[in-house]
Amino acid sequence: MSKKPKQYKPQKISGTKVFKIPKLYEDPEWVEYSARFLLHNPQCYCCPSKSQATDHVQAHKNSKELFWKEDNLIPLCHSHHNFCTASFDRYNPPKTKEKLEWLAKMRLDNNLNHKVKVVPIRWERKKIFHDGL
Repeated sequence: MSKKPKQYKPQKISGTKVFKIPKLYEDPEWVEYSARFLLHNPQCYCCPSKSQATDHVQAHKNSKELFWKEDNLIPLCHSHHNFCTASFDRYNPPKTKEKLEWLAKMRLDNNLNHKVKVVPIRWERKKIFHDGL
């Protein structure tokens, strides 16, 4: 009789969050931009639900250039955003091809054909980003 291998259990630290939000998401410019993006894109990209999260199609992995790329964003409801993040974005490298295939299948299954409206980043933000401040 062989012993069962031990399962990996993440270390729990009392009083702290296990996952820390990257500083990019805490930037007031991002918070404002994401709100504007969702205002212009009120429907989830995958289903008829209301959009609630701005998702990066290609996971940025803390790359500022990819994080702020205007045509790398889609609106998702919380359910689909959580699924995409857990299933495709957390890997290194991210499973972008599989994510795009899944998104296309969901849109086909839900008979959706609306397009994502690209919301330009304000010039001030681009200047600050490119100057590295």
